[in-house]
Amino acid sequence: MTDKSTFFNRLNMLRKSLTENNRQPRGILKQIYHLHRFLIEQSLTGYYIIQNDKFLYVNQRLAEIFGYTVEEILNLNSYLDLIHQDSRELATQEALASLSDQSAKSVVCTLRGLRKDGAPLYIEAMASINRFWGEPVLHGNIIDITRSYLAQEALKISEERYRVIVEDQNDLIVRIGLDGTATFVNEAVCQYLNENRDGIVGKKVLSFIPPVDRDMAISSYEKLNKQQPSHTIEHRIMLPNGELRWVQWNIRAITDGTGHIVEYQSVGRDITDRKILEDNLKLLSLHDALTGLHNRAFFEAEMLRLDSNRFEPVGVIMCDLDGLKLINDSMGHIVGDTLLTETARLLRSCFRTGDVVARIGGDEFAVLLPGGSHRTTRDACRRLRRTINEYNAANPEVPLRMSIGYSARENPDRTLRQVLIEADNYMYREKLH
Repeated sequence: MTDKSTFFNRLNMLRKSLTENNRQPRGILKQIYHLHRFLIEQSLTGYYIIQNDKFLYVNQRLAEIFGYTVEEILNLNSYLDLIHQDSRELATQEALASLSDQSAKSVVCTLRGLRKDGAPLYIEAMASINRFWGEPVLHGNIIDITRSYLAQEALKISEERYRVIVEDQNDLIVRIGLDGTATFVNEAVCQYLNENRDGIVGKKVLSFIPPVDRDMAISSYEKLNKQQPSHTIEHRIMLPNGELRWVQWNIRAITDGTGHIVEYQSVGRDITDRKILEDNLKLLSLHDALTGLHNRAFFEAEMLRLDSNRFEPVGVIMCDLDGLKLINDSMGHIVGDTLLTETARLLRSCFRTGDVVARIGGDEFAVLLPGGSHRTTRDACRRLRRTINEYNAANPEVPLRMSIGYSARENPDRTLRQVLIEADNYMYREKLH
């Protein structure tokens, strides 16, 4: 017989015969013995019988696991000769536990073995207690788990190295599950949020993002796929004390072996100072540094924007601060700068929030009034002159003199450039007076 299934069928038939006849013929017992022995000999796992610390029997597979022949193992002084020094105490304890506890069916333990050639070996041993010739014996199976054990140990070492590296990073490192909860954060994140890990892990990451930025953050993660596994985003983080900070994140999708996303990892750094600097630079690029009003570049851009809608009336006011050069020469530039800032303050107070008030030259100012007709623009100029007169009455030592001209586009055939030139001409006529 060569097929195992045939042996099992034959074994079942023999057991049935024993049950029906209620007796144990010697021939049948002998056949059962040979069947059992064949199955043990052909087993893919090692099998052993130990009595008084020595091997009574081992199968061929067990000998192959340890790199010996069957005869060599049977001639060993003790079964402990196959166990590494580091695991002998555990092997002895498990063996004694099996022998002392008659009710225990079996024990299983992982041991470090000793191959004949000295190669590393890890085994999973199962031991059961029985009696043979009136004496207790240990018997069981041994499986070679070296490959999986070393792989697990390598994974543990790799994970530990990764953990140490991650913990030592100053960057913020967060792992996020598919349900949006934080599954891991490094120490830098805990310090940044002033929270312990238990207060962060398991929480929805969106709870730390202000509502105005949440849709953008969600959209960024949804865009990640096999073709685009990572990209960079910037959004604000809401600290427990209510402070908002800007963070730049490099987000990456983590996939399994089939390419399916199983998790996300985000590595971030605080960029709040950079954002403040960018906002300041942007403000400076569109505003006059001295007065805080819009500068000529912004004024020109608004001119183009408003000019694109020819059917909307727009008022234009041109102003020129008279005698600024004389004041700078006679009283100093500090007084001249003060007069410029006061002029800007008065201009802001006379116009609506939506009006564009700009300093377009050293002593030149201009105002755009979206929706302003000729009449409303004229009324705005009168309001400005009245405000200037009130200021001069309160500050007679350095009065503010300003030439003003205005015009308005009410005809869609006219461009704002034409309207501005007209207002500028009216302003110079007043200056000549």
